[in-house]
Amino acid sequence: MMDQPIKNVLFDLDNTLIDRSTAFARLFEHWYHALPITGRPTDKEEFVSRMALRGNGSEPIPDIYQDVLEEWPGSFSSLEAAVDAHFSMLPNLVALHPKAELMLRNFRAHGVPVGVITNGYSKVQWSKLRNTGIAALVEACVVSEDLGIRKPDPAIFTMPWS
Repeated sequence: MMDQPIKNVLFDLDNTLIDRSTAFARLFEHWYHALPITGRPTDKEEFVSRMALRGNGSEPIPDIYQDVLEEWPGSFSSLEAAVDAHFSMLPNLVALHPKAELMLRNFRAHGVPVGVITNGYSKVQWSKLRNTGIAALVEACVVSEDLGIRKPDPAIFTMPWS
């Protein structure tokens, strides 16, 4: 039993409330079928699996696509086109982790304010928050690019909720 009630709860977004790695797998499966067949890696499962592992958030997206372009020349017209396509498609492929919606609703039902603090590009992260329904389930969403502060900088955690 806790001595003090929970005042609020903050969650990360990628690979906490949403399954970013599975979204990467869906995206690279899509690319495998949608992009030019010439030069395409022969083993689809290996390619998709390897790319999904790189989607854990620790590697810059341009680095991933630079490697794709080296392995699969002609898959995209340029690195910029690949990165733009990635950020356009990925927010449509993310999904809530199982039971995340129930958990968020339970916090709300018990009067516990819930917020999300996420690093990333505003347009992409806000699309993920809206597409998954998370934005409607929490009291506050903070995207690092909007503030010019990135986690783990303590300042992002002390910003007033509004």
